[in-house]
Formats: sequence, C-alpha cells, structure tokens
Amino acid sequence: MTTLVGLLLFFTNPFISNLIMAGWETKPVPYQSVEHHQYGVLLTGVTVSNQEPADRTHYQKGADRVLHTIDLWKKGIIDKIVVTGGSGLIAGSDLSEAASIKRTLLTAGIPEMVIMLETAARNTAENALYTKELIGTTQKVLLITSAFHMRRASGCFEKVGFKVTPFATDLYSTPTTWEPDSWLYPKSSALYKWEILTKEWVGYLVYLVRGYL
Repeated sequence: MTTLVGLLLFFTNPFISNLIMAGWETKPVPYQSVEHHQYGVLLTGVTVSNQEPADRTHYQKGADRVLHTIDLWKKGIIDKIVVTGGSGLIAGSDLSEAASIKRTLLTAGIPEMVIMLETAARNTAENALYTKELIGTTQKVLLITSAFHMRRASGCFEKVGFKVTPFATDLYSTPTTWEPDSWLYPKSSALYKWEILTKEWVGYLVYLVRGYL
C-alpha cells in the first residue's frame, strides 16, 4: 500500500511531471533568432476530424503550430508553407488535415500560391518521406511541430536527407516556480503530461527500431 501511495504521489506531482516534460521538449526560439528559410514545413495532427459543422476547421491542443506558422510567413522568415498530413480517419474519406488547415491559412491572408499541400501522410515518418517527394531535400527546412514531438519529427526528416531547423511550438511544460501549488499538491494535470510523454517515448522507440530515425 505504501508503494502504491508513493507511486500515486510521484506521478501526480506537478513539479516532477513538468520537470521531465521540460527536459524532453525542444526549447522554442524567438522569431528574431530564426534565419530565413524557403520552406516552412508544418506538421498536422492538431485538428478534429468529422466534427460538425463541417464548414470550418476544428482545432484541439496544438493549434499554435498553425498560428506560429502564420506569424513566420508574415514576418518574412519563410517563403513557402508546406502542410503535410492526410485524413485523420482510419477508414473512409474526409477532408485531409492539410487541406483543412489550408482554410485557416487562407482566412489569415496567406496567398494560395504560398501554400503547398501533402495530403497522403498518415504518420510522422510518412510526413518526412512524402515531403521529400514534394520539394526534394536540397533546401534546409524550418520544421514546425509541437515541442514534445520535435525530437521524433526532426529525426524522421533528417533520416530521409533533410537539413532541419527546429521551430518548436505548443509547449506543455511551464517555467519552474517554487510556489506550493506547483510542487506540494497532487494534480490530475500531471498525469496528463505523463500520458503525453509515455506515448511519445513509445513512438520514438518504435521508430528507432523500424529505422525511421
């Protein structure tokens, strides 16, 4: 019983989960420190498939990937936006994630000629492979994805020959604070961070074994 209580306190401790998450996430960088790139590659995985009404794009956690990509183009840091990601459904056909996100980019004033879509990829390894087929690997790309996912994404793109500049968004970790609320009291949000980390660690190991990294 003591062991179970100890494990429960460990995994619900927000300070510990935040510390581990911060150690895994790729650190974000200020816009002014990012050099110019011809291509910004935006990974999908942030929309909700088959959500009604169907006349708009529905987002979940991770929408910063899209919003920060808009900023990058408007600041002149990237010339072209490559959005890569197919349908979010396992069976059936719906609007691809890339096409769904394109609607948001157009609404934000991004010219259609700037946007390139890759609509077949079903996972990160295919994001890299099909992006290579679309634009080749002669250019260094600015890779835009969530901070917790950047290690696996960068590895996949580098494996197929890209030179990658990471642009991490959508952080789950927060700045360390010594307020009692951040380390003393158990929180269910700590468990959620462990869930995100565990899934990503498993994905990373699987990709490593399969040779995608």
